[in-house]
Amino acid sequence: MNKESIQKMFLSDMGCAQMVLGEFAEETGLSIEELNKLGSTFDGGMMRGETCGAVIGAYLVIGQLAGYDGPDQLEQKGKMLGLQMKFNELFREKRESFMCKELLNADIATSDGMNQIIEGGLMLEICPCIVMEAVDCLKQVLAEAKEEETRKIIR
Repeated sequence: MNKESIQKMFLSDMGCAQMVLGEFAEETGLSIEELNKLGSTFDGGMMRGETCGAVIGAYLVIGQLAGYDGPDQLEQKGKMLGLQMKFNELFREKRESFMCKELLNADIATSDGMNQIIEGGLMLEICPCIVMEAVDCLKQVLAEAKEEETRKIIR
């Protein structure tokens, strides 16, 4: 995954969440088609300029890999939240915000903001970097979690 390949995906109507999810298809055990559907509603911070789709995509991967699926699973919930918090920490080192409208300095939810995004080429210039950063942060989080689990098994 590089800036040019991400730009091509944006031009073919792929969204940030879909791109991040797609990078973890093997790990999640879900097909690209399933992941694309799962991430399809998160473009442009849910078209409200809210939480960036790349961040949401990372959260969805964390949920699929470490989430809990019912009550009385505090230990699993703790593991999942630990991964999410580590992702947040790493992403925050790269970006000051998780909000689409702040990352782009334009609000996709308004016509003026959308024009600014399109005319300024912001989605093709800024968003690919954010997608790559989210993927890199998540890969680091998952690698560290796997290493920690391995250390526990060896002990």
